[in-house]
Amino acid sequence: MTDQPHHLPPLSDTATLREVYALVESTRVQLSSQIDKLGAQLDNEITKLGTQVEGKFTVHQVEHQQDRDRRSGLIRWAVTSILSGIGVFIAIWVGMKGGI
Repeated sequence: MTDQPHHLPPLSDTATLREVYALVESTRVQLSSQIDKLGAQLDNEITKLGTQVEGKFTVHQVEHQQDRDRRSGLIRWAVTSILSGIGVFIAIWVGMKGGI
């Protein structure tokens, strides 16, 4: 048994130009195939990563919107409370003055 890889022609003193070209072409096709496979895997990983980032970004946007809604709700509550308090104060003041 030889120590030579199976895809190489048997060792001899000479090789024809066609044999060398066939070997180079075979290697080029195999490398091209492997590069295409790696490119597809890389595209797949980038797509998955993009989906994860987009999901996190969407969650982040929702959290910001919830914070804005909560803050505007608190402001509405505060304004309503203050205006109600002013209304009650005016009503009591007018009542004490002998109005109504």
